[in-house]
Amino acid sequence: MNLGTHAYKESSAPYTSVIVAVYKNVPFLELVLLSLERQSYRNFEVIIAEDDEDSNMKDFIITARNNFSFPILHVHQPDEGFLKNKILNKAVLAANGKYLQFIDGDSVLHHNYLMEFVQQAKEGYCLFGRRVYLDRQLTDKLLKSGNLQKLNLCNILLSQSEQKKHAFYMPWVLKFQRAKVGFWGCSMGIMKSDLLMVNGFDEDYVRIGVGEDIDLEWRLLKAGIKLKSMKYVARQYHLFHGRSGREEDTKLNFQLLEKKKAAGQYFCKNGLSKLMRESA
Repeated sequence: MNLGTHAYKESSAPYTSVIVAVYKNVPFLELVLLSLERQSYRNFEVIIAEDDEDSNMKDFIITARNNFSFPILHVHQPDEGFLKNKILNKAVLAANGKYLQFIDGDSVLHHNYLMEFVQQAKEGYCLFGRRVYLDRQLTDKLLKSGNLQKLNLCNILLSQSEQKKHAFYMPWVLKFQRAKVGFWGCSMGIMKSDLLMVNGFDEDYVRIGVGEDIDLEWRLLKAGIKLKSMKYVARQYHLFHGRSGREEDTKLNFQLLEKKKAAGQYFCKNGLSKLMRESA
C-alpha cells in the first residue's frame, strides 16, 4: 500500500474498536458504514452502540454483517430515555480493541480518518477532532446516491455547509496545536486502558449534552491524561438533521457537572465497574 506521506506499519498500530453511537436512523448509519469501508486503515472492528432496540436497526445490522468487510458487533438496550453513556459503557466492555475510537451515527468519515488517529495513538493521551456540518442539500444527495465521492472539497465549499474550514487538510498544524480543553464525544480516540482508569462514562448523566464529553474531559485531565487536537487532520462530516431544544437539559447537566467537579473524583461511581459487576 503506497500512502505517500501517510506511510505507516499497520501491524504496529493498535487494533481499534470503532464505537458508533446510534438512535433509530438507519439511512445515516449506512452512510457511516460506507465511509468505514473506505478507510485506508483496516485493522478495526465496529461496535454499533444503540440506545434503543429498534427492529429496523437490528435487521439492517444483520444484513450489514454480510455486506461489509469488517466485523460488526451490536450492543443495545431498551429505549428508556437518554442513556447514551450507559450504552457507550456497554460498548467499551464489548470492545476487543486496545484503542477505542468514538463517533456518532450521523458522522461520515474521510477515508484517512482512522489512520490519522491511530498514527497519533498512545497511552496517556486522548485525541479529538472537529467536523464539517453539512447542509441539507448535500446530505440529501449523499442519502439518495450513497456515493461518498460527492463528499469532496469542491462540493463542500460550494454548499451552504457550516464550519467548512474543517474540510481542509493541514497536517503541519499537529506540531503547533496545544489542546488543554475542548474535545467532543463525536470524534474521540483513547486507549482502552486510559478510559478504564477513570471508570468510563458517568451514567449519572441522563440528559443530552455535556455528559459524554465535557464530563469525561475534566476527569481525564484530573487523572493526568493529556489532550491532543486532530483538527485539520482527521476529517469528519456531520449529516444534516433537525435538533430539538436542548437548553434546559444542557443547563441541568452543567449544574451536575459543577457538583462533580467540586467533589473532585475522576473515577466516577456510576460507570464501567458497575456494569462489570452486573455482568459477572
